[in-house]
Amino acid sequence: MGEYTREIEKNYKNWGRSVADITDDIIENMGEDISKKLWREQLLSMEKEYTCSPRFFLMSYLFEKANKTLQSNLIDNENDSFEDIKMYTISYDNKEYRFHAVSAEQAWFLPGEERNRYIQLLTKMAADHHRDPDSVWKPLFWKAMLRKNKMEMLTRQEGFRIAHGLKFDLEKTEEFLLRVLDNDGFSYTRSEDIIEAFCFLHEPANNWHVAQDLKSRYRSETIDIPKKEVVFKPDDFTKGMASSLLEFIEEWNKNREKDTVEQFMDWLVSLAPLLDIPSRSAFQIYRRLADIAYEITSERMVSMDEDVMNTYHIHGVWNNGQFRERDFVKKIREYCLEDGFEQKEMDAYQMASVLVQYAEVVFDNVRRRKPDQIWRYLTVDDKGRLTARSIGKRIPLLLSGKEAVTKADLLFLLWYTCDLLWESGDYEWEISLNDRMEGFWKLARILLRRALLPRFYTPHILERSFLNAICTEAFSEESPFEIYEGMCEFVLPEKRSRNRTKTVDSQVSKQSRAKLEQLVEQRYCEETLTFEGIEELLSKHILEKGEKGGKYLFTQEGIFYFLWKAGIQNPDLPVTIFYPQAVTGHRFDKSRKDYQNVEIREERFQFLYGLTLYLTEHVLTNFKCKFRVNYQKNASLSIMKMEKWGI
Repeated sequence: MGEYTREIEKNYKNWGRSVADITDDIIENMGEDISKKLWREQLLSMEKEYTCSPRFFLMSYLFEKANKTLQSNLIDNENDSFEDIKMYTISYDNKEYRFHAVSAEQAWFLPGEERNRYIQLLTKMAADHHRDPDSVWKPLFWKAMLRKNKMEMLTRQEGFRIAHGLKFDLEKTEEFLLRVLDNDGFSYTRSEDIIEAFCFLHEPANNWHVAQDLKSRYRSETIDIPKKEVVFKPDDFTKGMASSLLEFIEEWNKNREKDTVEQFMDWLVSLAPLLDIPSRSAFQIYRRLADIAYEITSERMVSMDEDVMNTYHIHGVWNNGQFRERDFVKKIREYCLEDGFEQKEMDAYQMASVLVQYAEVVFDNVRRRKPDQIWRYLTVDDKGRLTARSIGKRIPLLLSGKEAVTKADLLFLLWYTCDLLWESGDYEWEISLNDRMEGFWKLARILLRRALLPRFYTPHILERSFLNAICTEAFSEESPFEIYEGMCEFVLPEKRSRNRTKTVDSQVSKQSRAKLEQLVEQRYCEETLTFEGIEELLSKHILEKGEKGGKYLFTQEGIFYFLWKAGIQNPDLPVTIFYPQAVTGHRFDKSRKDYQNVEIREERFQFLYGLTLYLTEHVLTNFKCKFRVNYQKNASLSIMKMEKWGI
């Protein structure tokens, strides 16, 4: 692990001490109206670092390559060290190439002249190894070193090609792919990757042209061989491939009667029915994790009028209805990795439907997206641009073993399951935040390793966006799932509504929600706010029904009430509270042409936020709770579960 990776991990692990104040300021000043800019700054910073990762890796590779030479030159000088060197020189083919010592900052702001020297050296090394003209390799290193005018990310095949060109061994190749591919890497379920592994392990075959020839030959020899279903794949087949290939190569090298490459190809063709189908290990872990998420989600959707978490038990994660924050790491790990797993007789499409429909319940489909579109993860496209990739439609295919589970698939499902569990625990952020960070981190690393997927690599957008959502939740009234979904909104292509405030007049951003709150608080203290009798009716209802929390949806007809996160946009329920005055209903009439005007929205916010101030002062004196006010499209006031103050 390099210093760059260690520094990022350190920041997350020490989040409460090192960056809590910064995050607190961001959230306090964010609000719904100006969050686009602040989130965009954070996401673009991650985008810049990720798109620069191939260049950073290649620069670091040459720096490390020169390490031994540099250290040997310093042996006689006890006052110097390798870390003190500011410039270094690499000699190749009777020419010297001079570079600065490498750091992440140096990589991001690499001067054009020095970048050209890197490209020249790397091109020469690869071309000489393959006996090719420089022109064959130069475009590839232009792309890797960000020399082209338009950003283009490296593909898997280009990653392998660079690894061959620079004569990486297998370990260095896997390290390279981990850093330049956000949601992919080396896999022993793919026949082409096994061929690549053989070429990196067998020195005479470590050549891009050789690897391509072997891949072409394998395809022609196995084109008519049928594949088996994933459920019939032997246990630990993929793991065995990874651990035994080197031993096989050593045995083949001892056989003088037949060439090593020929023995390898015979062996690989014999395994064709079991290759290029999903990994059984990853499939089983994903399916078991989905079982947990499905049980919690389905119970929440069916039993909305009772405390679901008190009725649901799985392997002792809950004890007498009390969720224990630290326990779920151990329990989920045991459940997902236990031996003798028997797949439940449950339709994959039914499971997937329940999981994705929960997103519609949570978000009321306010962003006009289908439920499966809300199941998505942050990444970059092949042009290096931030995007949100939808995975909801993949869920039934993953659960039935028809498609291979990827790193993003497993991480998203794990993160979603953790989010469901976190909602049930008491939250004391200094303690729970560390538990949640550590719990998600540990589970992610364990499950990815056991699923034989690329390991958890903190600097990537995929991992960092999940961690950011967890951290931000400490200062927000939204759950990590809601925060993450909001982050995804900011990176969608322009033609699909690039951000969730796109239709809002630009004047809105001039006055943040924080300033609006200050204005309302001042008016409340001056007693210039009027609530038209609603405050008394709400107070009575909350005292009678509000102990479990809930959501009050303000419509033209009146106020609908339902339990927290169990609502639907147009509930088939009778109106809970009728307005004493007609003017109140007019304020929440969405058919009005001026409903989304800045002035009307601000008036609506002052009314709803003023109500929370009144209720906090007059009703909740013996309770602690959180209010959440939404005044944009579907005006609502949500109250988190109320708890009596300890005496």
